[in-house]
Amino acid sequence: LISTHGLAPACRSLDCISIFATSVPEARTVLQVASGDGRDDAWDRAPGALTMGPRLPGLGAAKFTFGVPSKEFLDFSSFGAMAQHRTAAFAAAWAASVKALEAIGGTCVEVDYAPFQQTARLLYEGPWIA
Repeated sequence: LISTHGLAPACRSLDCISIFATSVPEARTVLQVASGDGRDDAWDRAPGALTMGPRLPGLGAAKFTFGVPSKEFLDFSSFGAMAQHRTAAFAAAWAASVKALEAIGGTCVEVDYAPFQQTARLLYEGPWIA
């Protein structure tokens, strides 16, 4: 969908480009601009291959469940030395995000993050990246 041509590869078959935006319409606009002809990327898919999935109801509060890592995996001081003075702000932003999702009908569920961390270690500390 979004070509990884030009991206410094970590693992070509697993690499992907992420979109970070402050709203869904903004993210959709970025996706429309960024997706296109990926002739130079063997892993690219045609833009039509994306299904946008089910839509939330247009009226009323949506009921949905969202997962967050369990508390022992939340480390807001892990963003490097330059960000240490912002640790409290990062934690506050996290808490505000969780509350905002709950305010629009979300149910927060803590997820055991250990398997994800183990997988990341296999990828970034294992033979995949040499």
